[in-house]
This record gives sequence, structure tokens and C-alpha cells, in this order.
Amino acid sequence: MSKTIQEIAQKELWVLVSQLKENTNNAELERIAPQVLSLIDQWTSSGKFIWSGPFGDGTSGMAVFEATKDEASKFSQDYSAITSHVLAHYVYKWDVLWGSK
Repeated sequence: MSKTIQEIAQKELWVLVSQLKENTNNAELERIAPQVLSLIDQWTSSGKFIWSGPFGDGTSGMAVFEATKDEASKFSQDYSAITSHVLAHYVYKWDVLWGSK
């Protein structure tokens, strides 16, 4: 197998769940927003992001992306470096169960 085919075979779905930390203010969110958007834009342009957006509670959100385990770990580290003082976040491997007709 070529490396490209091996890499494709290793890709899995991952979910990033973020929530505002207590006492986070709008100024802190505005300060990190450009960096977060840049990181997500990089992943989106490489075809890795599938969905992302806030939940209705106004304090949390979720993103679904496709990556290898190493790529997901790198994304989590990069995201944490930007947001750790403002957002609590978790990255989970998502084993999707497809329904039947």
C-alpha cells in the first residue's frame, strides 16, 4: 500500500466538545477568536472539518472532524494552547453507528 492509501485507511471521526470556563468574559473570547478561526480554517481547507457550531445553551459547542489519531492529538494540543484559559475542551474518537433502513 502507498503511504497515501495507508493514511486514508487510518482516518477516523473525532468530536471536539468545548465549554466556556466559569467567569470567562467576552473580551477573553474576542481575544482568542481570530486564532481559533485560523486553526479551524486551516483544518477546513485541508478537508478535515465536517461540521462545527454552538449548542443552544450559548456556553458550549461541538466540531466533528476526520483525522488520524496523531492528527487529532496535534489538533487538540494546538486548540488547547489557544483556548486553555478560556475553554474546557475534550476530543473524543467517535465510532459512528449507522442506522439501517
